[in-house]
Amino acid sequence: MTGLSAPTPDSENARRYERRAFSSAAVFGGMAETKLAPDPKAIKSALADPERVLGLLGLLDGAKRQAHGFVVLCPWHSERTPSCSVKLASDGTIAAHCFGCGVGGDVLSLVAAARGLDTRRDFGRVVEIAADLAGGSLDGYRPPVRRAVPALRLPPPVESVGALWAAARPVTDDPDLARQLLGRCLDPAIIEDRDLARCLPSSGTLPKWARSGSQTWGESGHGLLLPLWNPEGSLCSVHARLVESGQTERAKGLFPASHSAKGLFLADSFALLLIRSGVPKWWRQSEPPSVIIAEGAPDFLTVATHYGCTEYAPAVLGVVSGSWSDELAARIPTECRVVVRVHRDEAGEKYRDAICRSLSGRCRVFVEAGEVSHG
Repeated sequence: MTGLSAPTPDSENARRYERRAFSSAAVFGGMAETKLAPDPKAIKSALADPERVLGLLGLLDGAKRQAHGFVVLCPWHSERTPSCSVKLASDGTIAAHCFGCGVGGDVLSLVAAARGLDTRRDFGRVVEIAADLAGGSLDGYRPPVRRAVPALRLPPPVESVGALWAAARPVTDDPDLARQLLGRCLDPAIIEDRDLARCLPSSGTLPKWARSGSQTWGESGHGLLLPLWNPEGSLCSVHARLVESGQTERAKGLFPASHSAKGLFLADSFALLLIRSGVPKWWRQSEPPSVIIAEGAPDFLTVATHYGCTEYAPAVLGVVSGSWSDELAARIPTECRVVVRVHRDEAGEKYRDAICRSLSGRCRVFVEAGEVSHG
């Protein structure tokens, strides 16, 4: 055909670009503006409040609080009891995991499950929904600087605690420690007989958590070990104690370094029996057993060694920093006579109020204020 020339590659590409531009303008009402897709990483950083995200997704009904988040009804499977953990992970983003079905993922996976979408097949749509939940398309969004959530502190490994306690010696094996105990009116023989405390092993390597700063417990003089129990009556940790009297800049009591002792307490054998099994069948008294709760390790040892070996002697619990909990209160048999011995200071008042409040209506509680004498 005369007057027509074959299209060159450049002119063909130009027409294709014009057609694409026209099509885009028609779709957006004449505005041919190119917008970048939202950044999934930015969305994850923006959706970092578990309570807000769960509320927006309608997953808060029946939810139970947990550390750094909630346990909710699983969006991946049908259930009546919440078993899906949704919380803030150590990287500052939301992590979900169901202990019922084993499925989990990040906040985008949670959004997909709540909206009936597949994370892989419908990823683009999932990101759009998540962007809307975050408050827009997030164009130009700069996520805030978030501090990493500190790892939850737990008691030391139970194996290392058990090994240290098994290797620990009777208190009468250490003449210096026995003399210090006698100086505080504490009988080493009774402490040994009732296994209320032991002394550090004479040889072997201590666990890495058995230290204070750069010193091991042996080097710092904290040679007395008292076992710490959980509300189920299991050995979970130990408390190291400096027994020598007089003024010192050293801490008198130490817990395992970098580990938590919250909710753990001191107990004699009868208190452990009540906590584990309730009132024993051999109890023949008309009144339920008495339980004495003493504040601090020295007071605990004083009270626990005061009574004879009669089968009707009271059970003795010792509370140290963070010991008391509702779980422990629930383990004390109903209608027991509970005697609370606390110090006349602010910490003693807090212990008293917490114990009385948690046992109210279940046990008869009596308060004896004042520190027990240790000589």
